[in-house]
Amino acid sequence: MKGKGNGLAAIKDLALKHGEKVVMLLVVLMGGWLVYATLSHEPLPDKHRPDNLETQAQQVRNSQETYKWDEAVEQAPEEIRIFEPVKSASIEVEADPYALSSIDPQVVPATELRKDPKLLPVADYEVHAVTGVFGFIDEAEMRRRALEEQRNAAELERERELERERAAREAERGGPGRGRDGGFEGGFGPGGMEGMDENRRPVAMQLPRAGVELDGTELIRQLSCAVVMAKVPLPEQLKEYKNALADAKGYRSDRDFPQYLGYIVQRTVVTDDDAELDWKLLRFPNGHVGVEGDKQRYLSAITNAPGLEFIDKMTYNWARGLEDVYDPRYYHPSLTVPPAPLVGRNWGEMAYMSEVPLASEVEADMEESFEDTPAATGEGEGNDPLDFTDALGGRGGGRGGAMGGEFGRGGGRRPGMGGMGGRRPGMGGRGEFDGGGGRGGGMGGGYRGGGEAQFDENGEMIVEVPFLMLRFFDMTVQPGKQYKYRVQLILRDPNHKMPTTMLETEVSNRDRSRPDIRGDWSEPSPTVVIPRAGIIRVAESQSPRGGSYSEPAATMLVESFGLDEKNNAMQIYKELEGVVRGSVMNYQGEVEMLVDQGRFIETVEDFTLDTGVMVLDLEGGKINEGFSRDMPEPTHALMMDSSGRMYLRDELDDEMEVAIHRAVFEETEAGGRGGFGPAGGRGGGRGEFGGEFGF
Repeated sequence: MKGKGNGLAAIKDLALKHGEKVVMLLVVLMGGWLVYATLSHEPLPDKHRPDNLETQAQQVRNSQETYKWDEAVEQAPEEIRIFEPVKSASIEVEADPYALSSIDPQVVPATELRKDPKLLPVADYEVHAVTGVFGFIDEAEMRRRALEEQRNAAELERERELERERAAREAERGGPGRGRDGGFEGGFGPGGMEGMDENRRPVAMQLPRAGVELDGTELIRQLSCAVVMAKVPLPEQLKEYKNALADAKGYRSDRDFPQYLGYIVQRTVVTDDDAELDWKLLRFPNGHVGVEGDKQRYLSAITNAPGLEFIDKMTYNWARGLEDVYDPRYYHPSLTVPPAPLVGRNWGEMAYMSEVPLASEVEADMEESFEDTPAATGEGEGNDPLDFTDALGGRGGGRGGAMGGEFGRGGGRRPGMGGMGGRRPGMGGRGEFDGGGGRGGGMGGGYRGGGEAQFDENGEMIVEVPFLMLRFFDMTVQPGKQYKYRVQLILRDPNHKMPTTMLETEVSNRDRSRPDIRGDWSEPSPTVVIPRAGIIRVAESQSPRGGSYSEPAATMLVESFGLDEKNNAMQIYKELEGVVRGSVMNYQGEVEMLVDQGRFIETVEDFTLDTGVMVLDLEGGKINEGFSRDMPEPTHALMMDSSGRMYLRDELDDEMEVAIHRAVFEETEAGGRGGFGPAGGRGGGRGEFGGEFGF
């Protein structure tokens, strides 16, 4: 140990005595290397000396000044291309880039003979289907009810007069006035709800009216309905008219533009085999038959041209009250059929195309547009003694904010969002092609919203939307079947009654006796499958029980529509628990239904729900780690209807509808305050919308 310690001390002593000498030696060596490196630096070559560089630069300048083309050819022949004149060529050079303005232009531009514009078919179909309850007007019942109401009003007035006389006599005797028991002015019985059927109770919460409004005079029918919509390419069609007629004789921009008169529909039933499609003309029931001597039971086209008014006739017996909620600028009175009278539910997105905005989204812009844009003042062309005569003639426009005067005068100043046009009171006026108007507020002005063409200061047609919406409702379909549709547009013939000298030979030789022309048939629509009555919603998930191999289960809400023995509309609801893969959403037993336009709930002990819908697969219902059993994963259900069509339902998508259903059907305590219910009477108040029931 001592030896090791002495050795370390010796090393330290050596470093202290000789360390500075080593450092000084290193510094001297480094300084010597720097001196050597400096003295041994290579001098600048002679060719880089300034005088030599100047000589080389002068030589380059002299070479450039004396350079000849022959030297370039000799030095690099592969880089040289020799121009040789082209002896012949078949290349066609476009003349447009080299066009020059005329030195002496013609005063009157050259004109062409008139030809037929290319007619574009509809495109981008959207189809939907529903099976439900529809309301139709029973005019005989309306007249009977009106007479009955008049008699009841007269009787009520007599009772009131007797009551006033009795009260006056008691007042003279100093006696206090007395209220009396009674229903809602003779309506629902004494003092509230006595005598109500034990199977009936008021709803816990009354929802706003859905679907068409009923007053008890309607005929209610359970029907299936296909909704068919397509785009009518107005901007592109206007370009085709200009291409064909803008340089032609007799051209007028306020007359030679697309004027749609209507369309014809063909339908085919789609089967599983590969048989060729069998297209047949679709005829629509005439709701005006039997009125004013009308004997035509079916209508073979859709149009609302004055003199034909097929849309007015088709919808004449439809229950009123449904209004469209989309931008009315996409509407056309001879292309867009008003909403069918669906009862108990709204059409929603099924009744307008996905690219059409809601009216609420554009209302502010429309207000500004209507204030700034003057009404059209185009003139008609006179009357034609043929099918579409009145459609092309010059009658006055409608009154009020109507659909007045599509291709001429008329129509209201401020197109409203009211009725869809028609002959019945409360509906908008017609006047599509300078036609006479009806009454009430309509859907507004023309291609700017309801039938009236608009023109700028140069007489050019104004088009504000990328397309017009064609829409019709086929209520002759059957549940379980599949259909396709195609459409043939009908337009006014711009060459009708034009002098032969203005027409091309092809146009003058064709049949011009009719004032209309028809385009080609459109491509077939997508297949629409007609469902049975009923809507299946995923109400809630049910946690799998019995181990990891248990299959998921769910509670389904089945909503169906039907008619009772008195032909009144019913909305039937039933929650089916324990639904698993392979379950069929049919049921027989006790159900609850909304009656009296959703004001009361009635329990029916034995009712059959036949939807024909099968649950193919369920996913969800698991309890994730860290969550309670009350928060399982949402359930997704793959369903298949009786026609074989498969679709998905999602618990989150159905959450709101299920919550509303449960709020409406929640049972309230007897005598409590809540839902809709007439109570009291003249002495105790009406009690409507939250009155004391006092069972």
